[in-house]
Order: sequence, then C-alpha cells, then structure tokens
Amino acid sequence: MRLFFILMAVVACSVAPSALAQHAVAEGMLKAAFVFNFAKFVDWPGGALQPETLRLCVVGGEDAYRQALADLEGKSAQGREVRVLFPMRLDEAATCHLMVLGDTDPHRWASWIDAVARRPVLTVAEGETFPATGGMIGLVLIDHRVRFDVNTEAARRVGLRVSARLLKLARVVYP
Repeated sequence: MRLFFILMAVVACSVAPSALAQHAVAEGMLKAAFVFNFAKFVDWPGGALQPETLRLCVVGGEDAYRQALADLEGKSAQGREVRVLFPMRLDEAATCHLMVLGDTDPHRWASWIDAVARRPVLTVAEGETFPATGGMIGLVLIDHRVRFDVNTEAARRVGLRVSARLLKLARVVYP
C-alpha cells in the first residue's frame, strides 16, 4: 500500500507542472488575443502610426504571456503589420504604439506610463488598479475569465479614441 502512495505522489508531481504550464500557455494566449483585439478597436490620431507597422512593445511579464505576444509578430491590425519589440530602457518606449506592461508592480507601471505620457501609446497591463492609476486598459482575471477595464480619459489625453464597441465589452470604464 505504501508503494501505491509513493507511486501516486510521483505521478502527481510529474503531471502537475505540465498541467500548470499548459494553463499558463493558454492564459497567455488568451491575454495576447485580447491585446491584439484592443489594437483593432482603438483609433490613433492621424500620422501617429507608420504606414506599414503597428509597434507592440512588451515590457516584463511571464514567459508564456511574452511568447504569446511575440507570436503576434507579422499579423495585421488596422491594415498594418504588427511588429513586436521588447524595450529594456524607458527611452525606447517612444517608438511604441501599444505597450503591454507584464509586470504587476504599480511602481514599475508609473515609470513606463510617464515615459509615454505625451505620446499616443495605448498602455495595457494586468490588474484592476492599472486604469485607475493612469494606465489605459487593465486586464483582470475573474472566475478564470479574462475581463478588462478601460480608462477613456487617459486614452483621450494622448489622442487615442477607444471604440464604443470595445467599451461595451469592458467590465468598468473610467472615469
């Protein structure tokens, strides 16, 4: 009987990490799909987007989420090819059109948001507090479902217009 419990423990340990990894990949892909669709339902001011590309910048985040965002490279949004970049320094944020902050630390958000404060850059991060603290779209996981909150004032300040169709799907719209 003792051998049975040892065997079950070994099986559980070998299956659990795999299941967790699959869950992380699926969640990362779902969040990346949301980000991609945000790009389709936000209008940038005239001349803000290069004719051929929409630059999606990814800052921090879990590997599965970063990889899912990287996989958006070459897809088309707003008639433009998505180019995925991974800026390491704040001054590199100036080239972004859409910036995903994978870090959930509000202190790190602030410096990146400040780096693009006067530029038409759509900012997205995980967390209910993100839109309330100056970010534009906050992804929220509720009952294993991805939802989002939108700060329309933050978007409007830099000339971005969020589609009414996207706002209808939002959980919370600030202000």
